Amino acid sequence: MYDKVSLGIRGDLNLLKKHMAQNSDCSRYTSFFESDKKDAPGTVEIEIKNNPGLLSSFLNILAEYIIERYEAQMAERIISEDYSYLSQTQKRVVMRSLSDLNDDGEIGYYPRKKAIFESLCEYVKSESDMLLEGFVSFRLKEYESLLSKAVHYLAEKSIIEQEYNDFIDLLKYFVNIQTSRPKLVHVVVESDGSYELISDEKENITKKAMSDFVDINDLPDNINYDDLLISMLITLAPKAVVVHNSKLIKNKELFKTIDLVFDKNMIYCSGCEMCKDSQAVT
Repeated sequence: MYDKVSLGIRGDLNLLKKHMAQNSDCSRYTSFFESDKKDAPGTVEIEIKNNPGLLSSFLNILAEYIIERYEAQMAERIISEDYSYLSQTQKRVVMRSLSDLNDDGEIGYYPRKKAIFESLCEYVKSESDMLLEGFVSFRLKEYESLLSKAVHYLAEKSIIEQEYNDFIDLLKYFVNIQTSRPKLVHVVVESDGSYELISDEKENITKKAMSDFVDINDLPDNINYDDLLISMLITLAPKAVVVHNSKLIKNKELFKTIDLVFDKNMIYCSGCEMCKDSQAVT
């Protein structure tokens, strides 16, 4: 084993000094040499003679430094190469969301840091001199793979969210172009997954509303009441929706969608005769 490790690094050394200051032993045995030549790399040397544990501490700190110093630009490159069609806003959301994955056991911060640390350990088994920029560019394949997976996950999530928002906007459009809109419609949730629609005048309008979409005299066995509900409400286009028996709701995401479509004009009834009548029948 060699006596010291020498690291060539371009740019300001202060960030690495900041990381090194967190470990007193590393700080004591580390020397920083700024270059007098423009654009030439500075040098960091750490004495590890008779102290192999110090090398591990140093490489751990260096892995943290690499993430802070290089991860953002590497993530931006991945987005630029694989998701150039994303809007600038979506790209910024992906970049900001990387920290949301910090605790992920497969692609989060610690798995990525571990991948860098292991690559560093593998490198110093045979080399005591390293140019950091070259190492980051060519020796971090496993880390880049994990970072790429994280970016791809967040980009796909952003795309799905944008498609969902576009879908909501389209449904809002269909609602708002209706020329005659009732004040409100009551939605009574049934225990079997179906729904009853009641007008503001307390008239059961379920069959009438359903008839636009299915044969009410011959309902298919695989009928999707959730899809049917949102289709009926879009057609009726009430200004507000009152939901009864909300504790029976199985698809909560559906009702979040309905709430957004109707500009958050959805009210959950806390208990009334309409709720009681439905439960009595059930």
